[in-house]
Amino acid sequence: MGELFDGIVTGASPKGTFVRLLKFPAEGRVVRGTQGIDVGDKVQVRLLSVDVDQGFINFERKQGCAMVGQAERGRLGYSRSPTLRIKYVSV
Repeated sequence: MGELFDGIVTGASPKGTFVRLLKFPAEGRVVRGTQGIDVGDKVQVRLLSVDVDQGFINFERKQGCAMVGQAERGRLGYSRSPTLRIKYVSV
């Protein structure tokens, strides 16, 4: 418990915000620090708890660690659908 991981937000709904880890084949729910993150954001999360019997993994977002957050999306020229991020490039 307490280990930090890099991940990407895979789901955000009233039922919860979910993140998939980049280095390990694991996905879990972000139970703390979900404000301001959305699907497709790269974040750092800290492992809070694991329930092997139910298959639950709980994380908290490390504050200030959205690698590409909402504020930067407009500045970087990103637009996205629920499953795809596209960067507009002038030709």
